[in-house]
Amino acid sequence: MLWREQVVAILPTGAGKSMLFMLPCTLPDAGTNILIVPLVALRADLIRRVRELKINHLE
Repeated sequence: MLWREQVVAILPTGAGKSMLFMLPCTLPDAGTNILIVPLVALRADLIRRVRELKINHLE
């Protein structure tokens, strides 16, 4: 995939913003995505979701 587009998503609380950055990771030719999460509770939730989607990740 050679698309070089940027996307800005503005969504309310509980609308699935956390899932938006995970979507590209599931594509066949996905590159590397880096995410910095400041909150421990949010980090734990995101790690749980990444594991459920079977996305390779580092903690």
